[in-house]
Amino acid sequence: MVDHRPVVGVLMLETRFPRFPGDIGNPVSIRGPSRYRRVSRATVERIVAPEPVSAPLYDAFVTAGHALVDDGATLIVTSCGFLHAVQEPLARALPVPVATSALVLLPGVHARHGGVGPIAVLTFDARVLGDAHLGAARNLPLVVRGMERSTYFHAVIAEDRAVADRAMMERDAVDAARVLARANPAAVVLECTNLSPYRAAIGDALGGVPVYDLHDAIDALVDDRQVARRW
Repeated sequence: MVDHRPVVGVLMLETRFPRFPGDIGNPVSIRGPSRYRRVSRATVERIVAPEPVSAPLYDAFVTAGHALVDDGATLIVTSCGFLHAVQEPLARALPVPVATSALVLLPGVHARHGGVGPIAVLTFDARVLGDAHLGAARNLPLVVRGMERSTYFHAVIAEDRAVADRAMMERDAVDAARVLARANPAAVVLECTNLSPYRAAIGDALGGVPVYDLHDAIDALVDDRQVARRW
């Protein structure tokens, strides 16, 4: 069967920290063609917040999304999972499928693995991630762990450092996964796109349980046949 890949348009936050391969912000991470557009004033501080983005900033995402579509994008994603808080309005505003975050996968992951145990969410900051970001999935049996306790990873992103040590980032991701493993999750969803480069190491630290990220959300939107196979 021919795999008709979408042209993935990525709505990028206004950041400078390194995006290692695997991160949606690095074009080599996407299997197929891609387009990128940075959203002005969309800083980590403004997006990783208890409430959804302000109306002017949301409008900037809509405008950038339309620009990506005009540039040929046939599917839109974002570079920060906290934008799941605007998944529904953004999906209505744009003429192509939208997956703001790997969090869109939570209902399907629960349907597939929930009979075994809770579903874990590994997020950039568990202090901030709340009902506004989880949407309907807030009622699922979830275990949430954040990177805010990390000694290096969180600071690199929160302070928007221009240089980062990949090995130290992975070390912190693995440490968080080992703590999360104590809850015996049946599967893990990576809210933070900056965790995707360490997906395999996170899975190993969790004893091999399935790990899902934004790339799975892209695959699930490619066509109905892939959705059926996954869920």
